[in-house]
Amino acid sequence: MRESANPGPSITEKEVLEMVRRSTELLGIRLGEVSVRLPCNQTKMNRVQREVAEKLKAGGWLRVTSRRRIALTPKALADPRFFDRGDRIDVVQTATKQVTRVVSFETPQRGSRRIRFEWCWLLNDIGNILPAAARPDTSIGHKASAIVSFDSREWYLVRIQAD
Repeated sequence: MRESANPGPSITEKEVLEMVRRSTELLGIRLGEVSVRLPCNQTKMNRVQREVAEKLKAGGWLRVTSRRRIALTPKALADPRFFDRGDRIDVVQTATKQVTRVVSFETPQRGSRRIRFEWCWLLNDIGNILPAAARPDTSIGHKASAIVSFDSREWYLVRIQAD
């Protein structure tokens, strides 16, 4: 267990935000909003899924087999955001998070800091080609907070949570 009784050297809002931006923990928050799931059998697709499949096919990520099933292309197989699950294809991270504003920077207890911030989705190359119905809402500002603590040697990220 890390000891956080030591108040530690000062840490700035900017340094905490940099820890947040580098963290993989931030990636997991609300990840379902930027994921797409497509059945491999085209006859089982709804209208939006068909549109998504067409856009991904045009982008070179999907191909249609002779049996009217979708399959990943070599481009998609080399891309870690695409997963072939046998009966479906999952595409994750059609957008990334961008921290837009710091709401507060607090010291809730000796040796720790809390930063409350707002973030929004920023569409990536996949998200930009998707039909509007399959895109995350980029206009909404989401709220989250991060807690960092000092363990007698360095500051470390304890957790990030959606508010």
